[in-house]
Amino acid sequence: MMNPFFSLIIPMYNASKSIEATLLSIDKAVLKSFVSMQVIVVDDGSNDDSSSVVTSFNPESSMTIEYHIKENGGISSARNMGLSHAKGEWIMFCDADDTLHESVIIHHLPDLIEYRYDVIKFSVDFNHDPRYVHRDECLSKETLKQNYIKYRHEGVLTFVWSTFIQHQLIKNHKIRFDERIKVGAEDNAFLMDVMSVSNTWKLSSFIGIHYTQTSGSIMNAFRAHRYQAISIMFEHELLLMDHIDVDLSIIHHRVWWFVRAIYKQIFHKKQNLKYQEKCQHFEEVMDYHGISMEMIDALFIKYALRRPHKIIEWMCILRCLNLRRSA
Repeated sequence: MMNPFFSLIIPMYNASKSIEATLLSIDKAVLKSFVSMQVIVVDDGSNDDSSSVVTSFNPESSMTIEYHIKENGGISSARNMGLSHAKGEWIMFCDADDTLHESVIIHHLPDLIEYRYDVIKFSVDFNHDPRYVHRDECLSKETLKQNYIKYRHEGVLTFVWSTFIQHQLIKNHKIRFDERIKVGAEDNAFLMDVMSVSNTWKLSSFIGIHYTQTSGSIMNAFRAHRYQAISIMFEHELLLMDHIDVDLSIIHHRVWWFVRAIYKQIFHKKQNLKYQEKCQHFEEVMDYHGISMEMIDALFIKYALRRPHKIIEWMCILRCLNLRRSA
């Protein structure tokens, strides 16, 4: 039996209310494109009736559904289990509450059949945010280097579930999701690793997936240790920026973004720590990445002059650092 053309990996946790719609949308896309697809659903320790919804789903297309269950360990480990079972020539991802556009495969099929690109990244209906609708263009390491901040802002290195990735690329370089990240920023880290070893990407304006984020979802909820996920993701980003040899000014820009992002998470009003403990955590993360207090001072002066409306937030960061220096 020939291997399927696609392997689509779905990590699932308590998704009994949404997974059927997700599978139905995939089935329609496969039916319209006449391709073979292996759908791998990895149940990350659900305690609702998600399993019965998946195992009872009867596709109209030729796609096959494999159901695997594991102890709860986070979305990264679930996707890695899916990768270990994948047999397709192209890898796709989808979350258990998202829906594919029925034409997302057939629209990109000419490029997929000819293997013109290592990665094809299509656009996302993300709460109607136009930032995540790409222009139709080819992307190389050189163009990424020259326009890194622009592409970073537009979500090119985010959303693993809006990509087709050549499976051979993943296998050759043994790319896996960083399991230190349980949820949040794990797809950024993965795509940065993919970009570091790939040569050609295509960005597509076709809106191929509808992303659902409910008010009570885990992605919207405050998580006390999210700053650790951001910190781990930044390790991968530093490696990518070094690999494509971006200008020092871009590294400074991303370092300052990182400092602010970590500060916001650690000093969040729901973070149940004393002020001195927050300061200690903040400095530990900075030390881990080799970001000196002098570097932060210099970045503060540079960016505060450009964005004076942020001065109060940034003064709070400096106040925290100065308290640590005097301790």
